[in-house]
Amino acid sequence: MLKLQGCPKSGSGQASEHSGEAGEKHKATEVSTDTLLSSEDYEELAKLASSHREEFQRYGKLDDIEKAIECDNKALSLIPYDNSAIAGQLTKLGINYSERFKRTGDMNDLAKSIEYSSRVVELTPDNHPDLPQHLASLGVDYGDRFRRTGDMNDLA
Repeated sequence: MLKLQGCPKSGSGQASEHSGEAGEKHKATEVSTDTLLSSEDYEELAKLASSHREEFQRYGKLDDIEKAIECDNKALSLIPYDNSAIAGQLTKLGINYSERFKRTGDMNDLAKSIEYSSRVVELTPDNHPDLPQHLASLGVDYGDRFRRTGDMNDLA
């Protein structure tokens, strides 16, 4: 078991700045992260990451997408190697990094998004119904990189 630190409980223990029902849900999930987790707990951590991702989409606070990335990375580290949930978790990480890239313009985030999206494509069987969506996401990332760098290899 591993002790979670900083994902994403605030240092002050105060309620988050978010208000209303979403804020209460956010506050409740923050408090629950300071527990011991095992490999069976990755789903709860992934739900917490989704909550932070939703908060980012709603309020646009960079801190929320950073917490989502942190929680999704920790969730990924808890998933057993042979579990089929790995591809889904990698997809979420790719989306998170892409969202942060769009906000900050940091090319390292775009590189991470491409890395995770590429791994998802590699893990997805050729006949899987989600493969076209995964390929499209990867294509968007390469298109974003081409627009920034002009490297024709991103279009090949």
